Amino acid sequence: MRATGLTPDRRLVLSLWGGLALLYCIAAGVANADAEVPGGYWQRLERTAHHALMQEVAAAGGKTTPFTTDGCSGGLSAIWRQLSGKSGADGGPPFEVCCIAHDRKYHNAAGIGGADPAVSDEVELAATSQRARLAADQALRRCVETNLSAKDPTIANLASPVAAAIYAAVRFGGAPCSGLSWRWGYGYRPCRGNSTR
Repeated sequence: MRATGLTPDRRLVLSLWGGLALLYCIAAGVANADAEVPGGYWQRLERTAHHALMQEVAAAGGKTTPFTTDGCSGGLSAIWRQLSGKSGADGGPPFEVCCIAHDRKYHNAAGIGGADPAVSDEVELAATSQRARLAADQALRRCVETNLSAKDPTIANLASPVAAAIYAAVRFGGAPCSGLSWRWGYGYRPCRGNSTR
């Protein structure tokens, strides 16, 4: 192994920031579309997944599994606790409350579908779900930036890039029917293999 002069903890922190930067670069194209419901290829593909999710919501009568959260997904809260050496609420990221609020929206797909009898058309339900996911992700971004700036002035200059990276990550990795545990609508059973059933 080559000597780098860095301690293992310092290498881990630099690796995490490097990984976060890489994720940001990869996902920036997906996250770049902040229109109400963008019309590009990715958005059309996502709309198909929202449609499949709404079928699962209807099959469940809008009833979800009990709410669960891992704080900030993708291992962010767990890694933050490990690096801080603290456990529980005190050891999480200063913006973890934002992630939990975001998880509540993701868990039940913001209540769209079975819990919203005012919207019954399947196409409109999928569009409403897609808009709600975008709004939830944008709210997460604003909340992370605000909380990180306010709670830790020593790293306030990183608040905007960190919030942008987290936003990019959830836009890229949080689509419905992805099979991931943090997907939009994770409180419903996973979508069946074919979204056109």
